[in-house]
Amino acid sequence: HRDLHSFPTRRSSDLSLRMLLALRKRRAEFDLIHLNEITLLPLGVLAKRLLRLPLVVHIRSLQPSTKDIRTRMIDRLLMHNADAVIAIDESVRRTLPVELSVQVIHNVLQVDSTTKLVEVDDTQTFRVAMVGGLLKLKGVYEFVEAARICKQRGLPAKFVIAGENVRELCGLKGWLLAKFGFSRDVRTDLERMIRDYALEEMVELKGFVRCVTDLYRSVDLLCFPSHLNAAGRPVFEAAFFGVPSVVAVEDPPADSLIHGVSGLAIPARDPAALADAITSLCLDRSCCRRMGEAARRLAEENYSPTVNAERLYAVYKKTSGHG
Repeated sequence: HRDLHSFPTRRSSDLSLRMLLALRKRRAEFDLIHLNEITLLPLGVLAKRLLRLPLVVHIRSLQPSTKDIRTRMIDRLLMHNADAVIAIDESVRRTLPVELSVQVIHNVLQVDSTTKLVEVDDTQTFRVAMVGGLLKLKGVYEFVEAARICKQRGLPAKFVIAGENVRELCGLKGWLLAKFGFSRDVRTDLERMIRDYALEEMVELKGFVRCVTDLYRSVDLLCFPSHLNAAGRPVFEAAFFGVPSVVAVEDPPADSLIHGVSGLAIPARDPAALADAITSLCLDRSCCRRMGEAARRLAEENYSPTVNAERLYAVYKKTSGHG
């Protein structure tokens, strides 16, 4: 089967009205349209009507909880135009209309299958990591506050933060982040906190890490204290290395985190709760090890390239009428 998702364009924005009109002459070459993000939905609907092809909408981001005019319009477009809707996980599915038929197909994560589980040595320093851009909404301030609490408790732990300082990003990405108020110099703030709390020996700001897999192999626990009420990609990446996670999420979907089994769920914006979770796993390394093994099984079940490719192909066949 061929679909417009595979058409050789470098950017989705290149699919202008002129290109769609040109594609009408080649309509017979395609079986369906695969729209790769909901933000392109109006263009997808236009393509569906011009080309008279079924439309598959792939939704990769959490949708707004407030039902404003824009959200209601998007919901109506989905209900009346999408022949199939795919969400990348249960968290995204929860933000879509209940009455909408949605299939969850996770993103693919390809990790070296020979990777061994991280060996947790009970006698060594407990290494805790946070991976992601240095943004307030990622919970980086809470992470350093949790390190301060753990130091007061005398916990034998090392805290590592791996990620770019948003203010130092250049190009379109840096411009967009600055435009929407995300250009705060978070690294300078964190450096000041580390000095004020005398955490120089306990907290390391690694900056951008080119090979994050090496980091996952070297840590015992990942923290994802985001304010967005969802588990992020680092949680699933770390899981392949047998590293469990502490995630700021309420009522986590079973495909992302099973509280007390593959990791721990805590409230957002709560450094004390984060410190308590880190402390409990540091003091019970065998529990940390069991959670890491469960996290790996969960990741292998949900993010297998072969399994998810078969699921997507099944959607294509059914939607195009070739199933």
